Amino acid sequence: MDANTSVATKEAHTLYARWSEAKYNITLDPNGGNLANATKEVTYNSPYGTLPTPNRAGYDFDGWFTEKDGGTKIEASTVVTAVEPHTLYAHWTAHEHCICGGSISAGDHTGHTPVSYQSWNGKDAISYTNKTAYVYLSQNVTFNSNLVVDGTTLYLCLNGKTFARNGTNKITVNNGGRLVLCDCAGGGTIRGATKGWGGSCVYLYQSTLDIFGGKITGGKVSGNGGGGAIALDDSKCVLNIYGGEISGNTVTNGNGGAIYVKSGGVVNIYGGTIKDNHVYSGNGGAIYVEAGGTLNLHGGEITGNTASGLGGGIYVEAGGRVNIQ
Repeated sequence: MDANTSVATKEAHTLYARWSEAKYNITLDPNGGNLANATKEVTYNSPYGTLPTPNRAGYDFDGWFTEKDGGTKIEASTVVTAVEPHTLYAHWTAHEHCICGGSISAGDHTGHTPVSYQSWNGKDAISYTNKTAYVYLSQNVTFNSNLVVDGTTLYLCLNGKTFARNGTNKITVNNGGRLVLCDCAGGGTIRGATKGWGGSCVYLYQSTLDIFGGKITGGKVSGNGGGGAIALDDSKCVLNIYGGEISGNTVTNGNGGAIYVKSGGVVNIYGGTIKDNHVYSGNGGAIYVEAGGTLNLHGGEITGNTASGLGGGIYVEAGGRVNIQ
């Protein structure tokens, strides 16, 4: 009924009010972050629905709250109870931790100093200051070209995310470069190239790799080569393993299911696990050390690796060295 409706009955009667839930726009305050669209339509007495995720360099997004500081967290399933437009505020936590990603104490890493990491989507160019960068993965990513650390130092926190190859792509560390891997959230993974001649996850040339956390897996050497996961390709390479896991890497025709060490290269293992790596035609299911290479075992676990030839776990050429401490 409206003002123009004609009365069609001669008797007294009752009209009934009918109601629908009000719709209105709320404001989304990124609270120091960045957000493309700062409004959203909601319906009274219905769930808020999916809310957007803002970005802020160096911070983790904690969610939307009813107050700028404190307040109640709003989820997608939270029912709108306010009867008028209102504002939700993004809350943030600075992404800070030790370079080990937590509290790992092994080898020469016994102290813990928090540093601030910047958000990285795994695709954009990394910004270095004085040839050093601290970044954490903000999302799962498939990379379509090599991640190259050339003469610089990159501290990369996997942050529980997956950094996966596309075909032959891998991480290469060259010419005095250094890569430091950690995983503050747990579950972070690097998936290596599925074909190539060596170092299918991380390839080192005149460089250093420190591993504190994360899983390195899925690397496959399909040609004549070695190091299903990691290859140390010259005498100036150093690999330090403090934690994490290297597993599920394979070499079809070559050596070193997980790690290949060329003459002069040095591997120091203080912790972590190397397991379930395989060589189908060659030696050293986990680690292969050339003459002149050195493997120093201080801790860690090497288990479940296999090779069709010699050294299901470790194979060392004559002139190579293994020091157990």
